[in-house]
Amino acid sequence: MLAHTDTGDGPSLVFLHGLGADRTRWAPFVDRLSGTFRCTTVDLPGHGESPADGCNAVEGAIAVQELIGHLGIEAPTIVGHSLGATIALVHAAVFGPRSIVAFDPVGLYLPDLAAGLAPYADRLRGDDFDAAFGEWEAELLAPVPEEQRAGLQAAIHPRQEVVLSYWAALLDPDETAATQAGFEAAVSGIAVPALVILADPPSDNDAAVLRTMGSATVEVVEGGTHFLHLLDPDRFATRIADWTGALR
Repeated sequence: MLAHTDTGDGPSLVFLHGLGADRTRWAPFVDRLSGTFRCTTVDLPGHGESPADGCNAVEGAIAVQELIGHLGIEAPTIVGHSLGATIALVHAAVFGPRSIVAFDPVGLYLPDLAAGLAPYADRLRGDDFDAAFGEWEAELLAPVPEEQRAGLQAAIHPRQEVVLSYWAALLDPDETAATQAGFEAAVSGIAVPALVILADPPSDNDAAVLRTMGSATVEVVEGGTHFLHLLDPDRFATRIADWTGALR
């Protein structure tokens, strides 16, 4: 069973964090939303206090669904960021929650993400993992204002075996194309309302994947960063509340 915190009462929101983080990432949103919503924050497999079994998007989505069933949560909106957003998309394709909100999912088109990781691949697998991951992470954090960057970075605690498991298909060129085909087949079947909030306009390849999601509402935040929701929780907690409130 995944480690979690469950608080508040009302329509259900289930929050999934990004790679290397944990459920405490969502504390600013729980503070703002638990007066109106039931907020369940989850440690994904291999993160926080959760066991390290099933560190991939599919098994992660299954583990989230098992937790939802265990807690008796009905018709949740799954809110995810980065890796958590990708797992939210897979969960929506397989289990059909009430809706999803995906903040800046990484790897809509996996070959592009794999190409970005390729220069680090050997070091990620070896003894230089920490430095290699830190350099990759620094690229994501570079657009964040300097005064906020350290706090975001301090909350990321990557474990080599966990990262390599989630990124297995990305670090093996033979697996990347096949995994992409399966991912696109899955998300094209999403039938629930999906709000995808991006920090940058999507690339042509990402846009092609998004077009397969007929139910998706895509919003691009001008001047946003990969951690846009954490830099302005007031704005994005309100967006989650408005999105959920508008659902039939």
